[in-house]
Amino acid sequence: MRQPDRTSTKTPAGAAVPIDGAVRVFIVAALLLVGSAAASLLLLPEHTDTAFAWTIRPPLSAAWLGAGYASAFVALAATLRRRDWRDIRVGVAVVAAGLVVILAATLLHLERFHWKAPHAMARVWAWAWLGWYLLLPPALLVALARQRRHVGGAAAAPSTLPLAFRAATLAVAAAMAVYGVLLFARPDLAPLLWPWTLTPLTARMVAAWWLGVAVALVTTSRCRHYGEAGVAAPAFVTFAALQSANLLRFREQLGAGPLLPTLLLLAALAGIGIVALRGARA
Repeated sequence: MRQPDRTSTKTPAGAAVPIDGAVRVFIVAALLLVGSAAASLLLLPEHTDTAFAWTIRPPLSAAWLGAGYASAFVALAATLRRRDWRDIRVGVAVVAAGLVVILAATLLHLERFHWKAPHAMARVWAWAWLGWYLLLPPALLVALARQRRHVGGAAAAPSTLPLAFRAATLAVAAAMAVYGVLLFARPDLAPLLWPWTLTPLTARMVAAWWLGVAVALVTTSRCRHYGEAGVAAPAFVTFAALQSANLLRFREQLGAGPLLPTLLLLAALAGIGIVALRGARA
């Protein structure tokens, strides 16, 4: 007689896919990271030399990264209210992409971090940063492996999103991905690509957020309906709004690099988020 499979709890077609407890634990841990980073970088962008993991100059760069963490916080916080795995995939995707790329940037520039800084807060941030980014990626892999046990016939379903929305989402994702890859692989090209001065480390951190948003957009384009995109939509609008506010707040720090492409991508991202929000509420 065939023995029942006790390692899988696959979900019947048409049913919600339950979210594994390990995924919930990962989300809470990630919320602590992104919330702390967002608060520090948005509230104290001029004091990263004493109150963050590494010194970020100019303050516009610190605030830009902080806005990325704030938008990730919005996406992750939205997942806490959901009960279907398919509704939170976008939030998990953006964090997963960011974790990998930011860890790579960190390891490439370890000498820039405040391991032995005279300020205790800076040292705490440096070591906590490294610990978070070393522990969270394997924790995510474990959580996703456990989540796979719940995915069955309910996993595959056709998308009802309008073709124009999906095409626009993928187009913006492609543009952001190109930006991200170029900034990460060739930070020396930042003066030609970016509207203010970036150090190699900061260029790669900025690239991580462009790539994270690109992954979130691709995942959004694969959602079944606007309701599933509802986790990412507020985060897209938050990212665009905060970054626009940063550009206005620190406009005197803008350099000779091209600003228009960044503004167009932010506007497109905000538009996608607004359309998804309206569609989810319809």
